[in-house]
Amino acid sequence: MREGTPSPHPGTLPSAVPMPPPPWSVLAIAGFVTSFVVGAVGIVLSILALRETSRTGKRGRGLAIAGIAISGAGILMGVIVVVFIVVVVLPVALRESGGNAEAPHLMLGHIGAV
Repeated sequence: MREGTPSPHPGTLPSAVPMPPPPWSVLAIAGFVTSFVVGAVGIVLSILALRETSRTGKRGRGLAIAGIAISGAGILMGVIVVVFIVVVVLPVALRESGGNAEAPHLMLGHIGAV
């Protein structure tokens, strides 16, 4: 054979065709999107998605982790707000009203002539 001419190699396969990427996990997408709106649902869906992506090899592991983080942060912020209201705002409001729960206009401040 001459140089520069490829010699046929019996038994060789043609170049490999790339495999398509695995499908996305619907749970991961739903968990990520839901985490912005309803934290408790988002965290449950994201945890399920994390398990699914580990088991099946589907894409979406990063979305599931982000959904867990966003849901956790949202739930934590909600707890902090509730604690702040109970510990700081409610006692001040009750003190301003003289312990009178019938005086809601004092809790909201003086918005106008009442």
